Amino acid sequence: MEFGFRKINSSDCLSAQGNGSQKVVYIVYIDDLIILSPRKEPVEKTKYLLRNKFELEDLGEVQYYLGNNFKRRSKQIVFSEGVYRRPILKRFEMEHAAYSPTPMVKNFDNLLKTTHVDEAEIEVIEHVHYPTLVASLLYLSFHRSPGIALALGVLERFVEIPSRLYWKAGKRILQHLARTSDHGIVVGSVEPVVLK
Repeated sequence: MEFGFRKINSSDCLSAQGNGSQKVVYIVYIDDLIILSPRKEPVEKTKYLLRNKFELEDLGEVQYYLGNNFKRRSKQIVFSEGVYRRPILKRFEMEHAAYSPTPMVKNFDNLLKTTHVDEAEIEVIEHVHYPTLVASLLYLSFHRSPGIALALGVLERFVEIPSRLYWKAGKRILQHLARTSDHGIVVGSVEPVVLK
């Protein structure tokens, strides 16, 4: 590969050069490029080399890339995916809802078998956006939030006959997502990591 970069075997999008504090990794996805290094100088050198070969536009530090938000905190970078959750929370008017620590109540699957359920709760409700809610949550479950998969697996069985009980259970998943929408993965370093 040009400029001394070598392709990383696990991904066609990743290439690396150097070692330790001089290591540079770049990530390419279609026409987007991120250059990573523990130090600023290798990033600037890589940008210079690439500019001599390609037409580049430097957008500064990464704030959003492939559906992830990036924030710098001192010597750490936090990336999160709240951008996918917020529109769903807004669509169902749950962006300011009370938070739920878990996506499903304990033993929810057995709840209908108990005698403690109010008849009104299991009555089938019409004109509710339950199928839309389940479809939206399925997308999140497959692509971004696998932690809701178990709760969603119970709810998706009742798309054709939604009841208040299942509608409330779907809203609980949204409450859980609202609680965790700003959570992310923190990557720390002894030296500051430069993202460009």
